[in-house]
Amino acid sequence: MEIIKQGEMAGLEKSMPLYGAKQILEWLAERGIKFAVASNNDSSCINGAFEKFGFPNPSAIVGRDRVSMPKPSTEGVLLALNIMGLGIGECWLVGDAPIDIEIGSKLDM
Repeated sequence: MEIIKQGEMAGLEKSMPLYGAKQILEWLAERGIKFAVASNNDSSCINGAFEKFGFPNPSAIVGRDRVSMPKPSTEGVLLALNIMGLGIGECWLVGDAPIDIEIGSKLDM
């Protein structure tokens, strides 16, 4: 896992944010809307990206280092919701990959 983490951190050095990402996160933060990140990346890499790009801090960051089962398990999303004090029916799940759709369909109750 340490080798994967080192690779993620090296990739972060060359990465660029998606167009509009900072503006969306700032819009949420300005309105006091909680948001979280649940990722198969290591939490330190996610934190590094938020710092590098000057993004507002999320209410929760759940990386693979904080769960026993990675995506497409719902464990990370449920942990993020628990940290934020929210239930499944009180949030939106926004993703950037088909695996996120799979997670959302598992949470749809």
